[in-house]
Amino acid sequence: MNTQIPRWACTLIATTLAGCGLEADPAITWTERDSAGITIVESAMDLDAAHAGWSVADQPSLSIGTLAGSPEYQFFRIAGALRLADGRIAVVNSGSQEVRVYSGGGQFLHGFGTDGDGPGEFRRPRLAGTYGPDSLVIHDLDLRRVSILHVDDGFARSFPVQDAGGYPIPRGVLADGSIVYGGGASFSSDIGFPTGLHRAKSLYASVSMDGRAATLFGEFPALEMYAQVNGNSFMARTIPFGRNTVASAAGDRLYIAFGDTYDVRAYEGTGRLLRIFRLAEQLRPVTNAAVQDYIDEQVAEDADTDNERRSLRQLLEDLPVPETFPAYADLQIDALGNLWAQDFLAPGEGTPQWTIFSPDGRPIDRGHLPGGPAARRPLREPRHLPRPLPRPHPVLPRSPCWG
Repeated sequence: MNTQIPRWACTLIATTLAGCGLEADPAITWTERDSAGITIVESAMDLDAAHAGWSVADQPSLSIGTLAGSPEYQFFRIAGALRLADGRIAVVNSGSQEVRVYSGGGQFLHGFGTDGDGPGEFRRPRLAGTYGPDSLVIHDLDLRRVSILHVDDGFARSFPVQDAGGYPIPRGVLADGSIVYGGGASFSSDIGFPTGLHRAKSLYASVSMDGRAATLFGEFPALEMYAQVNGNSFMARTIPFGRNTVASAAGDRLYIAFGDTYDVRAYEGTGRLLRIFRLAEQLRPVTNAAVQDYIDEQVAEDADTDNERRSLRQLLEDLPVPETFPAYADLQIDALGNLWAQDFLAPGEGTPQWTIFSPDGRPIDRGHLPGGPAARRPLREPRHLPRPLPRPHPVLPRSPCWG
């Protein structure tokens, strides 16, 4: 199953941050222990106490996008955005099968790509990361192909991705240029799913810049699904607040969280499990109000007629619902290797909350991002210093981007 992309037009938002040093915070406690060569970092945070003092400005310093006006400033189905080393901003707008480049001040510079199967064309592009200081790595989910685009000259080359975790979903680009894939899973009556809840396994692996298999990280749980077999008919769909594995790769790390606990696993690029970040926090119980809000949102988004609305509502009301929300909804890695873990956001809860971990697993801070649905995740950024940082940094307050 693929992550559902909201139908509303999107706006990229830049905002100003401030930070302070990494002095000891009495509201955060943590310990380390070794378990068969794997470092377990166990931590706790007092959510009501002040932490390290990182903050994000309430008002954006830069906003790109419009609901009406020039088409190069209209966004539909953004599938990745990042700030380049020289300050320019690259956006994959999958609604137009296009990669756009904007100045650091938000002015449209040029775009690459169109709908199709040929070189420099896309069916369902998604930003995987950067290769070197000035090339973008674009993965096409439908064509199962990687295209390398120079930010000034456009299409450079492409190669197919065949054996990378079944249905290849990009999770990021490591420092050596290898692309990490994982999270895709298929559901079919041909493989013998009985009626009930299922969570298939998904292969996580990396491929080199010529498409060859590089590293196998392992098989991990995929999206939790409900399968229903009735005679010759078969249905499989997501359930409200089902567990899902989230992952992000950059530098020399792949981070993975399975959603059933507040644990995050840190793998090095060679595939070895290095650390487990374990936050002492209880999963939140699912409420009836949250379930009804979820159903209302799905019906409003996916059904057009009264009959469709009634049928979809009945289907959703018959699905099983877990007792607790998943732990995390997203993982992102900033330019200094800090890990940002987003709490699962239930319907109507407003802006998402993130917990920031240092590369060694120590919690640094916790807070919300401004901007509502248009600013649910930080803008990805390549790891070439010096440049503006995409998220709060304890020493150099700069102007990051959020998208």
